[in-house]
Amino acid sequence: MVDEGTDDGARSDGDAASVAAVVLVGLGVIGQVHLRIIAEHSALDVAGVVDPSPAARARVRSAGHAAYDNVDSVIRAVDDGRLTAPDLYVVATPTSTHVHLAERLLRTTTADVLSEKPLTDDPASLEALVSHPDAGRRLRVVNHFAFSPEVEWAVQLVRDRGWGAPSSVMSVFNDPYVVKTDGERATYVSSWTDSGPNQLGLLARFVTGCAVEGHAAAADGSRSATRVAFDTGSGVLTSNWHTGDSSKQTSLRWTDGAELWLDHTSMTAVAVEDRTPVAHLGHDGTVDRKSAHYRAMYRTLVDDPTHPLLSLGFARESARLLRQAHERRSPASPSWESWPAARA
Repeated sequence: MVDEGTDDGARSDGDAASVAAVVLVGLGVIGQVHLRIIAEHSALDVAGVVDPSPAARARVRSAGHAAYDNVDSVIRAVDDGRLTAPDLYVVATPTSTHVHLAERLLRTTTADVLSEKPLTDDPASLEALVSHPDAGRRLRVVNHFAFSPEVEWAVQLVRDRGWGAPSSVMSVFNDPYVVKTDGERATYVSSWTDSGPNQLGLLARFVTGCAVEGHAAAADGSRSATRVAFDTGSGVLTSNWHTGDSSKQTSLRWTDGAELWLDHTSMTAVAVEDRTPVAHLGHDGTVDRKSAHYRAMYRTLVDDPTHPLLSLGFARESARLLRQAHERRSPASPSWESWPAARA
């Protein structure tokens, strides 16, 4: 196995050319999901994993993968001929590092780059990427919620029934991060920066012309409420870390009374037409949410790599909307309240 730039376990030139060699950068919670899904995909092969933690690298080595302490070690291994140049780098590091790593990999390698979302919430910091001549072709961004099974089902149902675009949207995302340490929460930046891209990504499957009309957030970034407008209507997006469980739902409504209720946590859905339920989505319970999301995202990446929701263009649009929220603060915030769990 390879650790900190040594030779053992490097990918050889004899591997099948039809399989893309992938180096994963970051083995945190989401990085582990990436690793599992990449390893099981027939068109992808784990060529190496980068993480500064010796314990994380030990786990990687025990699973039979090459391990490196930093990106420099990977680049040196490629330059020295100890590692075949990867076809793809996957960046699954803390949010604040995404742009820097993506820009560096575009500049110093010839591989494609897939970055976790958001690429950034600062449009100005994207300029170094946008100016790179190959950025539009080589750089993609994970928008896994847009490819979730219940979202794909809903997109097809709306198309089949000819509903068009909705007039009203309510999307509520809750994550149990309030009990995390300050350092752990800092990797997500804020609830809006973490959940907003997911909500904007799935919203883009149903509406066009999205803009932020108003935004309110708790001082510590743990909650937010955002008013959006789009070509056919308006909506509210909320994000919240003050909870003990993950829970995420989106409701879409049409002027003629049609409605969709998407439960992203359970990956189920209900469609209503003329006040009558017309379709219900369930599943066999054998796949967890993150696996389902990332399998669908990687399937899209392999089969349709130019999909607009994976593109740098959509990353720029997401960054614009994330920043727009900070610039369009609502004059009054909701009353941020909590019930005392100790009394439950």
